[in-house]
Amino acid sequence: GIDPSPRRVAVSRANAARARATNAQFVAGDGAALPVRDASIDLAVASHALEECADPEAAMRELARVLRPGRVLRVQSQVWALPAEELETMTLTEGVDCLLFTYARRTQEPARERRYVLALPNEGDAVDAHRDALVASATAPRAWGETQVEEGAAIAILERLAPHAFASSFVELRRWTPAWLADALLEAGFSEARTTAHPGDAARLAGRGVLRAGEAAAVAAFESVTGDLGRRVSREDGRAILTAIR
Repeated sequence: GIDPSPRRVAVSRANAARARATNAQFVAGDGAALPVRDASIDLAVASHALEECADPEAAMRELARVLRPGRVLRVQSQVWALPAEELETMTLTEGVDCLLFTYARRTQEPARERRYVLALPNEGDAVDAHRDALVASATAPRAWGETQVEEGAAIAILERLAPHAFASSFVELRRWTPAWLADALLEAGFSEARTTAHPGDAARLAGRGVLRAGEAAAVAAFESVTGDLGRRVSREDGRAILTAIR
């Protein structure tokens, strides 16, 4: 395993030693400069790792470099899937030295999030405006721990609070989708990339049940069945995991 955090590498090594896993090695490294020779790997797995890289495309090119031709990369990442084509939310919080108002607008296509943040003084008229906004949002439904609002409602609150703000910020985030990830892997040098189903969660739950029951004799049969299930499911279309061929 390769991880940019020396602390996580140390924890992984300790866990491997505790489990007496002699075939596992862990090193600290950068995803954009993997400490591995060209065309020396048969299988690579990136589980919620590419989205943590400062330059995901560079990490994909590195994975293409270290894999042997025809070998496989399996990628699991966050999937941008909204309950609606467009979603507006807002959050009102009290900080130590200020009040905060956050307005987020998310769209499924393009997969994007725009986020506006206002920092307000915790005294004077700003306190009343912030409290009124908090009361107004209290009856609205919740999404991701934020208040989901009707279209345009948050803008009115934003415009009322803005004159009181002493600082503000705006960020636009590109969000991951299976289609974008597949296209990016093809551009990085992979010959094939497609999204598939993933039986891992169900298999892990079943496996833990077998172990808790103390049915050691059933472990080998369970591994055989779930291995075959994984190979079959990995050929089925889905959105949970992406398979790329070098």
